[in-house]
Amino acid sequence: MKKKLVSLLAVGVLALSATSLASCKKEGAVEIAMISDIGTINDSGFNQYTWEGAKKAAQELGRPSAYFVPTTDTDDERKAGIDSMIRRGAKAIVLTGYKFNTLVGEYASRYPNIAWFLIDGSQDTAKDLQNVYSVEFKEQEAGYLAGYAVVKDKKYTNLAFMGGMAVPAVERFGFGYLSGICDAANELAAAGQLTGNIKVKYGYTGDFGPSEKNQQNATSWYNDGTDVIFTCGGAICDSVVAAAGKTTNTKAKMIGVDVNQHPQQPNDLYITSAEKKVEKTTKEAILTYFNQFAKDATGDALTGKWPAANAGKHTILSSTTNSVGLPTEGENGDNPWTFTNFTKEAYNTLYAKLQANETYTKVISNNDGATVYSEAINNSRVEITLTNIGGEVKNKPTVTVAENLK
Repeated sequence: MKKKLVSLLAVGVLALSATSLASCKKEGAVEIAMISDIGTINDSGFNQYTWEGAKKAAQELGRPSAYFVPTTDTDDERKAGIDSMIRRGAKAIVLTGYKFNTLVGEYASRYPNIAWFLIDGSQDTAKDLQNVYSVEFKEQEAGYLAGYAVVKDKKYTNLAFMGGMAVPAVERFGFGYLSGICDAANELAAAGQLTGNIKVKYGYTGDFGPSEKNQQNATSWYNDGTDVIFTCGGAICDSVVAAAGKTTNTKAKMIGVDVNQHPQQPNDLYITSAEKKVEKTTKEAILTYFNQFAKDATGDALTGKWPAANAGKHTILSSTTNSVGLPTEGENGDNPWTFTNFTKEAYNTLYAKLQANETYTKVISNNDGATVYSEAINNSRVEITLTNIGGEVKNKPTVTVAENLK
């Protein structure tokens, strides 16, 4: 449990690369496939657990599965992955991320008998196509809960956000995180429980992978007094984990993203994770598609069409569907809740308010497009420093106190 979950790379699965495409026709049949985004399949987050959900659905259904990891961030490479899975007989294909927004429509139109599931993307070219179902998450709510909790715990006053590429999902996590920090800081200040201001470093690495540069930046932040870094960008968490192991800052902690990352490292390095249930969502979607069809002696009668509740639909998953939040219970005896002063009871109360839209009024207004605030966050007790650590912060948060945004 304390090591990275890599067992999913082993059994019955082959990741194809550009160099292996020529041999696709010789490989085994595939019925359930996943094409990853530009991250890695063992990123301890979004890609890994999306695949885990697809794989578990395939195992439950007794159908062969495989994934493809693009070797370059190009549509040609993404198309190569889709084409290879179609040649191998895929009946349902999971596409991961907004870079498939256009491709899903192109392929779904040409292959109406294949079911397409787009997670973390929207249907730019697939409006009303009955063989397409897409979902996105309100990552801003998970980020908000993480930021609020870490401040309310009253142990950490020097925080940071290290995002990967400034894509919509990452921005939503980051802006929600800032909103939660600011709300909690203002509440503590009003109660006379905050001495000085909360400080936050905020930046994007411009990539989703581990690197020496990312590790150096994280180490510099920790050595400069940052206590907690919220990593939001696939395998960049590996660089921050390495930095936490080398820094002289004994308080160095992390906040995970997408999934409960607490079990992946010892000594409670992850104090919480801003979670969206990608594994559960993917597994349930695949099962929903296949279970509507009867399998008889003549074989499958698959049509490619999703059930009416999903066919041609784009769904935004949030706290109202219990699809985002902080993990409060772990598996196999693991306890992902390492807060001391912020209690589970307080969290449950806040979550209920979030579900009822009684808190977090700064809801990001457009989940499909530009990440914006519906109103400015009150950062009167939070000093936010925007920093270019590989990718410029072009889309800046909207605040009420400009001098506290540097």
